[in-house]
Amino acid sequence: MSKVLWTPITSAFDARYDHHVHLSGAYTGRQQDEWMRAVQQKGWIPVFTEHSYIFKEAKGILDIAWAAERCLYTLDQYIRWSDRFRESGVPVKVGLEVDYVVGKERSVERLLSEYPWDMVIGSVHWDGEEPFDDVSGRTPPPGRHKIRRYFRILREMVSSGLFDVLGHLDVFRAAGTCSFGYEEWDEVTDILRLAAERGMVIELNTGGLRKPTQEAYPRTVVLDRAAALGIRICLSSDAHSPGELGFQLEQSLADLTERHPGRLVSVGVAKGSVFGEEKVRSHGV
Repeated sequence: MSKVLWTPITSAFDARYDHHVHLSGAYTGRQQDEWMRAVQQKGWIPVFTEHSYIFKEAKGILDIAWAAERCLYTLDQYIRWSDRFRESGVPVKVGLEVDYVVGKERSVERLLSEYPWDMVIGSVHWDGEEPFDDVSGRTPPPGRHKIRRYFRILREMVSSGLFDVLGHLDVFRAAGTCSFGYEEWDEVTDILRLAAERGMVIELNTGGLRKPTQEAYPRTVVLDRAAALGIRICLSSDAHSPGELGFQLEQSLADLTERHPGRLVSVGVAKGSVFGEEKVRSHGV
């Protein structure tokens, strides 16, 4: 786990970091300009957290055909692209979202040692070759047995101590077909207690609002339980395009500041404009 300096959010004007943002490997000047315009327009600064499986250095960690087809880039490309962004005047942060797979902890350790990441999200998406969060309808809705298996893997992930942020804790709800009262299960409280012991932060991920579930991850009752256990919360949109940056985070910021005062944190604080006027003019944004 990296040594993240988490900063408490004390008002709606202090923190402007979106802690879960993907570039999907599109490291081009055109896309950089699009992201810069999005930052200027929306006022949220990205914490880039690319899926680790797209990088050749992570090959074999998520050892499925779907991931192998997407393993096309290098960490050096990712870092160099992010450096150009910072040189342009945008104080982005750079991390990874790592798909946790039981038994691959040492490989993950080696991957995370490649760079001094600003933060690392740990998440669970896969049950072998079958996704837990399929929204295509090609796989059956997750039943109680599958969801319990999800939580067993998630518990192993938290126990590993490798990650800073607990990603979209109940992402299995993505398709909107899960009606079980999982929030009352002992597994959830056990996982949250482990996360609290390890100093992990949990994300409020608004990506679920763009899925059939039409709810953020995790459900409010789970987030309330996390806050009661002393776990801090960061804001995430799970953006996969510039247009999704900061998605519904203004409302989430207001709600959580009121609902859980003192629990909301950010990897950094940015006051005022994220661009100097000269930088804005030079990039035409």
